[in-house]
Amino acid sequence: MEVVSIVTDILVTAVLAVGVVIWRSVAQDAATEAFRRINWPAELGRGLEQVRGTERQELRFTSYGRLWEQMRPLAIYDDSPISRETMKDMSTNLSDWYFSANGGLMLTTHNRDLYFALQDLLRRVAESEADWEAERIREPRETFEAILERRGLTRARALIVHLDKKPKNWPSDEVEELAHAWREDVVSLATDWAELNRSERFAVLQQVSSVLRTGLANDVESRLR
Repeated sequence: MEVVSIVTDILVTAVLAVGVVIWRSVAQDAATEAFRRINWPAELGRGLEQVRGTERQELRFTSYGRLWEQMRPLAIYDDSPISRETMKDMSTNLSDWYFSANGGLMLTTHNRDLYFALQDLLRRVAESEADWEAERIREPRETFEAILERRGLTRARALIVHLDKKPKNWPSDEVEELAHAWREDVVSLATDWAELNRSERFAVLQQVSSVLRTGLANDVESRLR
């Protein structure tokens, strides 16, 4: 009888132990399921935001490509004329892009300032009372930087230096402020447009468009959301 009692106790203990394991497993699964149900809206939101971010980036890539195309008249290796009339046409084409379905809406804050810097410049030189022409040169940056130094436009120069560093974290903390200051300095270059020679005019126009293209490229390459 004593042996039977001991065996019974062992069996009862074993059954209880198995029951505890099963209970813990069921309780853990129930808790996990309850936690999942509580947090699924947040998980769903993150998933949807990721999908929207990918779609937005694809739209931005297409949109930026169309904007890039509108700056072809200022290419270094081209032979089309650069004059008051052609820059007026370019400004109009940029405006058409901006007000298209996926145009200006896709611009990030800093690139919006870079875009309007180019537009402000184009509109002012296109509205010049006297006809003018520009002449393409192979190295416009050196000429442009000399103009900035001569005019004391240190804020515009600061943005160029910043972009040359190729900041890893784009957009960097200071780029929005630099882009806004860039726009103000660029506009001032149109004030004495007649004082610039033909190659200097091209250098200004080409480099202002080049900085915008750099901003666009940085947005796309960083997969900015």
